[in-house]
Amino acid sequence: MLTVTVTYDTGNAPSFTGQISQAAQIWNGAAACERRPGSLVAASSARRARRG
Repeated sequence: MLTVTVTYDTGNAPSFTGQISQAAQIWNGAAACERRPGSLVAASSARRARRG
């Protein structure tokens, strides 16, 4: 059996913290919108729930 060890230097790797932060804000905003009574998303969800 041959064992191979692979190493990776993250020193030059790109950072996606800005994109991750923005995506989290969009996600959290959408979740808050869905919980808000009378919102379009809440109304759509209610219709889907009634249809089964």
